[in-house]
Amino acid sequence: MNKTQVKYIVRGGQRNGQYIATRIAPTSTGRKYAWTPNRSRVVVLTYEQARGVVRRYGGTIVRV
Repeated sequence: MNKTQVKYIVRGGQRNGQYIATRIAPTSTGRKYAWTPNRSRVVVLTYEQARGVVRRYGGTIVRV
């Protein structure tokens, strides 16, 4: 299966039980994502995007 057709989310990190979501208000450091416990706000990513998020924020890639 082609990895670009499959969608992923990022879960965990230092905050178990939380997911990566789009940050509502931008920060001075330019961070685009934030951890949230609300699964309905989860950002669906491509594999390459998910790898980048894990490198920057930590966590585990989960296939949707």
